[in-house]
Amino acid sequence: MLYINQLEHENISYLTDLDHPKSDFATKGTIKVAGCGICAICMVLDRLSDKSLSLEDAVKISYAVGANREIGTDMSLLSKAFAKKFNFYVEFSDDINALIECLQDGGCAIINVGGDHDDHIGVFSHTGHYITAVSYKEGEFMILDPSRTPDKFKEKGRGMVRETKDAVFVSLTTIEADTKNRTPSYYLFKQKVLIESID
Repeated sequence: MLYINQLEHENISYLTDLDHPKSDFATKGTIKVAGCGICAICMVLDRLSDKSLSLEDAVKISYAVGANREIGTDMSLLSKAFAKKFNFYVEFSDDINALIECLQDGGCAIINVGGDHDDHIGVFSHTGHYITAVSYKEGEFMILDPSRTPDKFKEKGRGMVRETKDAVFVSLTTIEADTKNRTPSYYLFKQKVLIESID
């Protein structure tokens, strides 16, 4: 299972926020500072196929479809381009039950967490962030977090996770709270051959 940490890729250019061409994101942007969506989509591809995609090539896809116009990645645009290129089915949803069903049917998902809001402390980020959901078993989501650090979940208000070497395990209620202020909350990917066999 591929795990990519964006923090290890400060030398790969990823220019975003193009609507503000003088901003640091537009002039000096990298995977490290704005590439969580790029990392997440590459991890989805690895999970669902025997194909691989370099971060550099994923950046090119983002540029080609204009998914980098704002800070970070417009996952609605990138996920559609990704699904078309690699022959996957993608669906957008705010329903956590649809997320669970996708994962239990052999799919994979990108979760759009929204950071701090109201009295909620963002578990995966204090601002917007993309993470990859790999599975759901026994009440826990298995998550690959592109911005994970050794102390990230030791911060006050973030203790509700279980960690292994590359993955983080978290409850349904935590994911619901982390995505409450984002729409779409979930980008759901499945292999087309799987969809066709069910039909």
